[in-house]
Amino acid sequence: MNLLDVNNLKMHFPIHGGITARKIGAVKAVDGISLSIKKGETLGIVGESGCGKSTLGKAIVRLTNPTAGSIHINGNDITHMSQGQLRPLRRQFQMMFQDPAESLNPRMSVGEIITEPMLIQKIGNRVSRRARAIELLERVGMAASAVDKFSFEFSGGQRQRIGVARAIALQPELLVLDEPVSALDVSVQSQVLNLLMELQNEMGIAYMFIAHDLAVVKHISDNVAVMYLGKIVELADADIIYKDPKHAYTKALISAIPVPDPRVVKERVILEGDVPSPINPPKGSAFGHRINHPKYAETESLDMPLVEIEPGHWVAADPCCLSEEDYFRARTLV
Repeated sequence: MNLLDVNNLKMHFPIHGGITARKIGAVKAVDGISLSIKKGETLGIVGESGCGKSTLGKAIVRLTNPTAGSIHINGNDITHMSQGQLRPLRRQFQMMFQDPAESLNPRMSVGEIITEPMLIQKIGNRVSRRARAIELLERVGMAASAVDKFSFEFSGGQRQRIGVARAIALQPELLVLDEPVSALDVSVQSQVLNLLMELQNEMGIAYMFIAHDLAVVKHISDNVAVMYLGKIVELADADIIYKDPKHAYTKALISAIPVPDPRVVKERVILEGDVPSPINPPKGSAFGHRINHPKYAETESLDMPLVEIEPGHWVAADPCCLSEEDYFRARTLV
């Protein structure tokens, strides 16, 4: 059984206008996503800013209420649970946010920040919770004396370590990590990434790792899902997707990864056009519309689902984004 199963998840935010403030449209931030994560596995979610990655993560941990679809964690359907019903299950899944300066309450001490989840879940007493906070701080590479200080007294990397300590306080099985290292210096990024991988090996935590840096995602992920305008367009094992990408958008993202050797000449795919608006997305291929592909018109009435074009390698059956050979193979599997 998978730890996480997401089926056809949609997150549409209504737009209201006019004198009566009636609904005149919707922002389709997440538009029909299905994915799964096994225990102890890391799924990387990549894509440009605005493609719906963070909204997907927040919907999965029920910080927002999904418009449609279903979310199962350990077999429990949490899609429509009330906050009261969710509270005891939140021990199983937690979220870590991008900016530690914003996600840590500056009025609370570090110890209070870390023990707050335990207090809400009614775990232990004041003395045992403080001892646990010190233990967690030391585990993430912080001094025990930090427990009585405030988050603004620390650097960005140290704040993110505090965020890690809070996230693992309840020993969750799933952590949704929303760009946890993007706000950090490169040297500090590697330290936090190594810490996350150590904790995964020790505790068997599964990660959904959201990022726009494909080099970072490759380093930490078992599988990678590529998102574009609220949909997954390609999903495969991390090594396979970097060595043999099928979708044109994935190829463009991978071509942007810097090569450390200046003597190596790498062909860069320059994307044309702009990302379509999620308020009024194209009727057909979103990426084909962006690059003004000659086959775009035929996709306006075409169903382009994810298909398993090779074992474990899923890609959208889109004539604008696949080679002729791959598209022919994909259509035979629809």
